[in-house]
Amino acid sequence: MKREHTFLRVTYEKYMSKNHPNFLASLLAEILDKIYLIKIFIFLKKFEILSIQVALYIFYHILILSLLCGFFTIHTIKKIWKESNYPTINFYLLYGFIAHIIIWIIYRMFILVLDNQDKIRALVKLNNDVESSKENMDENDYNEQKEQINDKYKDLIKKIKIQTAVFYLVIIPLTALCFIYLVSFFAIYTGTKSKVFKAYYISLIEIVLIKFVYGLSLGSLRIAADRNELKSLYNFVYYLDKYVS
Repeated sequence: MKREHTFLRVTYEKYMSKNHPNFLASLLAEILDKIYLIKIFIFLKKFEILSIQVALYIFYHILILSLLCGFFTIHTIKKIWKESNYPTINFYLLYGFIAHIIIWIIYRMFILVLDNQDKIRALVKLNNDVESSKENMDENDYNEQKEQINDKYKDLIKKIKIQTAVFYLVIIPLTALCFIYLVSFFAIYTGTKSKVFKAYYISLIEIVLIKFVYGLSLGSLRIAADRNELKSLYNFVYYLDKYVS
């Protein structure tokens, strides 16, 4: 399954160059890839920073709780006290889904900004190409290319450090503000706290079910593309995995 996960975001040519006989492993890789907690602790990539992923995941859930609190307006709270069966399951499902969509957009923006996988792989490939051609190169050319690679490496490390610093400078104050907001909300609207957490738990179940269906659909399309050599279908799944999942 881990092997199949490494091929979720590779080009059609690279994917087709390898055998993928176990369709169940492909399906499970697609499904579990959509569950962020599993993805962080089981499928963490070689160049990804665990602390950033964990911090972003915690921030994701704090934002969901904060946004759900925002949906419990004064009008909604008054209605809760007047009607014994309010909120209904439709309320929980609708606003839980909306909350996850909004926070997912924020989450994906952070992920895309912090993603340096392609640049790191390109630099590693360049270094390997230079090393493999060392015997056929002039020593001065080899040293010059290695120096260029080292300069690119230093620039990339500097960029990653700046990205990490900016990430924490943004996320720590926002997390603190959300925490203060949650504590204040629960302290003032004590009777609504259980409703908010109910909305939170229902939204988690709802989004996991949606991700299961989504992952199963992508996995099925990937298998179909592999078995029938459909490049356009594979590319459709590839872009969804890379930029949407």
